[in-house]
Parts: sequence; C-alpha cells; structure tokens
Amino acid sequence: MIVYINGEQMNLEGSFSNIGHIIDRLVHIVNANKHTIVKIYVDEHAIDYEDKTFLAQPYTSQNIYIITEETDKVFVRSIQESVAFIEHTLLPEIQALSRQCRSGIDKEAHKRLSALIDSFYWLLDLLDFVMKQGFINDFGIKSSEFQVHDLKSFITDITQAASRQDNVLIADLLQYEIHPLMTTWFELLTHLKELT
Repeated sequence: MIVYINGEQMNLEGSFSNIGHIIDRLVHIVNANKHTIVKIYVDEHAIDYEDKTFLAQPYTSQNIYIITEETDKVFVRSIQESVAFIEHTLLPEIQALSRQCRSGIDKEAHKRLSALIDSFYWLLDLLDFVMKQGFINDFGIKSSEFQVHDLKSFITDITQAASRQDNVLIADLLQYEIHPLMTTWFELLTHLKELT
C-alpha cells in the first residue's frame, strides 16, 4: 500500500484488518521520528481519528496522506508568501511588461521576461508541493481550478514568441491570458490563506 508522509512516498508492508490499524501503525512510525501529525487523509478525504465507524472499515483505498506539524507550517508560510508575491510583484510586473512589449522590447525587457517565467515555475513548484500534501482537498478547492496545464502552455507560447521577437503576441499573452490566470491563482491562494 502506498503512503505519503509529508509528500514523500513510502510503501507500508504488512496485513491490516481496517483503516484504524493502518493509521495506528503510521502514527507509531511518525512519532518514532519525533514528528507531530496534524492531518490525515485517506483517498484525499480528511479523517477524524475519533470517528470509530470510519476507522473500523476495511482498507480498500489507494493512498493515505500524513501531514506533520512541520510541513503544515511550511505550507502556511508558502501560501502567505505566494499571495503577497502575486499581489505586489507578479501582477504589476505582468502589466508593466505587457505595456513595455507593446512599445518595443529591449535587453532589459528580455531579462524581465526571463525572470517572470522563472516566477511562474516557482509558483508551479509551490502548487505541486501543496497538491502532494493533500492540503487543497481540505479546503474544498479542486486542483483543476488552478489550470496548471494552461500556464505551462502559455509559458511555452511566450518562450516561442520571444524567440521570434513577436512582441505583440508576448504582450497579448501577458495581458489577456496570463494576467487573468494569475488573478485566479491569487484569489484561490488568498482563500487558502484565509482558511489556514
């Protein structure tokens, strides 16, 4: 059976009669490593350790996620930093760079565009971290709402447009595709921040 502890996959060997026995074993493993569990998910559903009926069910699930206090703190800090970054740096930079591309792009703008793309990859890594922990499920947000595939596609389109020096396309992608998408990310991450 596959178990994720703080996003790290491990195989749990043994025969277990129900979910409760599995959780007991995992709690022992985590506590032996001097960590404190703050959240447990079975197939992406948060469980209540006091729910004896649920814990007595036979194990038929695919994945169990264990979140420790340390990872939970990193998650909260990451969300706070990303919200501030998107609001105060990323969205204004997207707008400014879009305007600059319309009036002509120079070496400085190319550097700024490269830094902007790096910022998108940082956000993608953050979102990957969040999804691996199972946190999004706890707050009722579907991972599809982030439209990760769209952002990756836009990054590819911008990179290709930059290689062709198609400044108008870069500006259009920034203004009409990426800015609205980052606004959505800002709203979703702000919602997560308010709930943590």
